[in-house]
Amino acid sequence: MKRKFAICLICLLLAALMVLPVSAKSSRIQDFANLMTSEEDQYLEQWCNQFDIQYTMDVVILTVPNTMDFSPQDFADNFYENNGYADDGLIFLLDMGSRRWHISTSGTAIEALSDRDLEKIEQKIIPYFSEGTYFDGFCKFLDILPNYLEEDSGGNLLLAALIGAGIAGIVLLIMRSSMNTKRPQRSADTYEIDGSYHLNTHQDLFLYSRLSKQAKPKETSSGSTTHRSSSGRSHGGRGGSF
Repeated sequence: MKRKFAICLICLLLAALMVLPVSAKSSRIQDFANLMTSEEDQYLEQWCNQFDIQYTMDVVILTVPNTMDFSPQDFADNFYENNGYADDGLIFLLDMGSRRWHISTSGTAIEALSDRDLEKIEQKIIPYFSEGTYFDGFCKFLDILPNYLEEDSGGNLLLAALIGAGIAGIVLLIMRSSMNTKRPQRSADTYEIDGSYHLNTHQDLFLYSRLSKQAKPKETSSGSTTHRSSSGRSHGGRGGSF
């Protein structure tokens, strides 16, 4: 009876958090399903705080007994929007009632984590939740997440480096051409004595031809599928069962 009453209170609290926006930022670890100890929650909270420092985005972990009448996607979207989290970030939801999970991305996290990235993350972490090792699963999630965030920023740095190298190369070519006063002669007329050369026969011989073919690479998509929340904000993400 006490457990049922506690679950009802949690559902009422979640309903309030879903509907009423708050000005102050909530904790990044919201373990309403009581899957972890308080020490484990604090450990994950400190870990999530590092993402704000290093990547300027919020990473939130949310566990609930159920999502009431909401889908996991809608619940995750609305919870993230209504609890003071940054425009850039993501929330990882575990719904113990339906045993479903959902990652909802927002702002810059949408492009940072493509559909393909989220699929790879799913393959590495969902087995932990299927086995009931929830703390280990969240630790694995936070451990591998920087690999995908840094991969995205690394591509931007490489592009900037290539652009910089191209500009430097053009400048060097201009400087070199301005210092070189020699000019190549396009014909031997300068060195030829008039009337000393006669061409009697001129013939072009076409010996053989060679045609090589190469398959056109198939185009692949590495973007992020997006959807609109009930408030109209854009989110990316992925979800499933565990």
